[in-house]
Amino acid sequence: EMNPCSLVSECGVCECESGVEARVVRAAFLAQQLAHADVVLAPSAIARDVLVANGLDPARVRVNENGLPRDQLAGLSRRTQQDGDIRFLFAGTGQPMKGADVLASALRLLGEMPGVQLDLVAPTPEQLVGMPSWVSARERYLPEDLNDVLAHYDVLLLPSVMRESHSILTREALTAGLAVLCTDTLGPEEAVKHEYNGLIVPAGDPDSLADAIRRLVENPSFARSLAGQGSVSPVRELADQVADNLGLYRALGDTSPSYAGTREVLRAAQRSLLTDVLFVTGIQGAPLRYRVHLAAEALSHVGVGSRVLHYRSPDLPEAAATASAVVFYRVPATIQVLSVIDQIKEQRPYSPVLFDIDDLIFDPSLRGSVAGLEGMPAEEEDLWWRGVARYRTTLEACDGYVGSTNLLTKRAESLTGLPSYRFANGVGKLLAQRSDQEVRRPRKPGPLRVGYFSGTTMHDADWAHIEAGVAEILERHPTVELVLGGHLKVTPALEPFGDRVQRVPFMHWSDLPAVLRDTDICLAPLASKNEFNEAKSAIKGWIVFVLPM
Repeated sequence: EMNPCSLVSECGVCECESGVEARVVRAAFLAQQLAHADVVLAPSAIARDVLVANGLDPARVRVNENGLPRDQLAGLSRRTQQDGDIRFLFAGTGQPMKGADVLASALRLLGEMPGVQLDLVAPTPEQLVGMPSWVSARERYLPEDLNDVLAHYDVLLLPSVMRESHSILTREALTAGLAVLCTDTLGPEEAVKHEYNGLIVPAGDPDSLADAIRRLVENPSFARSLAGQGSVSPVRELADQVADNLGLYRALGDTSPSYAGTREVLRAAQRSLLTDVLFVTGIQGAPLRYRVHLAAEALSHVGVGSRVLHYRSPDLPEAAATASAVVFYRVPATIQVLSVIDQIKEQRPYSPVLFDIDDLIFDPSLRGSVAGLEGMPAEEEDLWWRGVARYRTTLEACDGYVGSTNLLTKRAESLTGLPSYRFANGVGKLLAQRSDQEVRRPRKPGPLRVGYFSGTTMHDADWAHIEAGVAEILERHPTVELVLGGHLKVTPALEPFGDRVQRVPFMHWSDLPAVLRDTDICLAPLASKNEFNEAKSAIKGWIVFVLPM
């Protein structure tokens, strides 16, 4: 089964050919060895992000993109677009991880077609069985012949199943004026923009690959419009890469020989100062999970323990007196809360006290610009804004602020003068594993499904902002279905569509991936563009990201 594994190894649920245990052991060994490195080089920005997501310190990961010799770049002159058959090249030989078997399945699905030629470089005999007549095998070529080889083709096929950390061939083909049809395997996606200089399809999906090839063959003018655009990211010269490497080596060589030892001593000292974190919470629900429990999960990966208490817990003063750090999450100011903060600062002045909130609800001046409050009775709205003022009071009593977006941290700094830090929202290990499990099963059969899922009662205005447009889509496309989940008030505008509109009740977060897996498009509108909405994090987008739509 040629399906890509999870980008974060510990979040994957696939068995893998070597087995789960081997994958875990390998990851632990790599982490141990990489901990000794002063710098880790990644061949692309997206590869850097994957390394960081798997636990590497981002301060030690540096992008060092692969380069091409100047004379080769000069030789990769742009092709002149020509008429005639659309000519494809697959250069991955017979390697399954390069998508050879997936491509063979796609070609068998396509069958006979006019106006197309495809050359496979060194395929296996099995891969040639059942091929249409427009598919031919060609021998391997030497690296120095690449420029001449590419000059004979219009489109490079790169249907890799494995994650590509860079893909130099993608850059070479684009520089030579070819279009590239590739899979969503990271490295090529930095150079290929869908429908600009190529097409991008899901990895390991013969049907999607066949559809993309057919689209190019049946629309030759479109196919040729993709050619000659070049790479959307700059192609680096090898001389630049060499100079960059030499500069890095000199910088590391000039460092004191005791630097590595000093660094380890400093890290050990830092670890000894932060052994346990107390999270003090003011609310329940989903935000508590992704702002507190997931933060505690992240801390556990670096050996830091944590404890979670409600701000009214009688155990709070004692727990705060011994914690290495205390984080108040959405805690309104009370006499007891402010007393605990004063106690920490007096008894443990070296223990940081931080305030965390993931919405711009510490700025009372925004009254009148927050969507979702319009239907509240006046007294209830006054109470809501008094809560905002109490959040602000707790924030100003702390040593610093932690927020989920850059806009939040900048706003907190400008309002209070306190140092502010960003800890982005994510999905966590368990939700990632549930998502990985769901994405490995087939989508439930049926028409295109558009979904809107609301976790709170504050999104009615957001839905109202798009309801008429969604109704128009349903009217124009009679086969499309709409899935509405969670807390949401709809108007009679959707009644004419009957059972094409499905209501899903608010559900536990662990059940959400199953519904999202069967949804093709997920809507996440905001009613108006203002500072409050712009400060929100993309938590819904993160959940959708781990379940491709």
